Amino acid sequence: MALKTFEYENCLDRKYDDNDQIIYSVMFDISRYGQYRHIIRFENPVTEQYAIEKVESYLSEPLTPNHLEKIRDDLFAPIQKYSFDELQEKEGYTIQGDCLSDCKFLERCNINNGMLVLSCGS
Repeated sequence: MALKTFEYENCLDRKYDDNDQIIYSVMFDISRYGQYRHIIRFENPVTEQYAIEKVESYLSEPLTPNHLEKIRDDLFAPIQKYSFDELQEKEGYTIQGDCLSDCKFLERCNINNGMLVLSCGS
């Protein structure tokens, strides 16, 4: 059985930039409504494509009870009541990206002082 992975839907009307190495960090949502965000920092500047691939890799990591409890209050209300095991069994939440539900449509990428900020919609 293939491992489940997270991948954004690119809605930018362009391909990700894979030429300019100008990004030192990337900030992105880790919960459905954007209350919780995460930052990945890079030792050396990277391209937009590389940064987005690292975010997708992070969001493809297995969902843990600690991660779930950190963001539980910013998920769809009906699933907030499920235990970790119930959420995995009933809703199929197995990777961190599942917590974004359908908020995986990458609509904007802004770079400010070397930080790429990802904005998604559903």
